[in-house]
This record gives sequence, structure tokens and C-alpha cells, in this order.
Amino acid sequence: MIGLSGAERFARLQDTHDTDAFWRTAQGADRAGLFAAQAGLARSTAMWRLRRPRNLAQFGASLDLAESVVDQLTGAAR
Repeated sequence: MIGLSGAERFARLQDTHDTDAFWRTAQGADRAGLFAAQAGLARSTAMWRLRRPRNLAQFGASLDLAESVVDQLTGAAR
């Protein structure tokens, strides 16, 4: 897992394709409102990118890694 920082966090929030249109509709916000919300979220949220191997045999290990990061963030113990 690769930690994201700065502008890359903001850019990844724009990778959501249709989510921004749904959010704007639900909130009654315009593009400026969406930009402000994404910028605030990018500043206040730790983000990672999971790079999975293309080898399906390693798929489970990559999910275990992601799960361990989420557990650390939430304080969950397994």
C-alpha cells in the first residue's frame, strides 16, 4: 500500500466518475461546492492506494494487507 499526500489525494477524489454528479445533485451544490468539499476531505483524510499484483494467486494477500491497514485505522483487532 502506498500512502498518498498533497495534490494526489485531491486527484484521487476526482477519480470517482459518477459520484460527484450524485453528490452535487443530493447536496444542491455546484462544481465550486464539490471542489471545496473534495479539497477539505483531501486535507483531513489519510489515503492510500492499493497496488494489487496481477497474479491471482496473490489476490488474497493483497486483501489481507488492505484489511490490516483498515484494522489499524479503526482500532479493530482480529
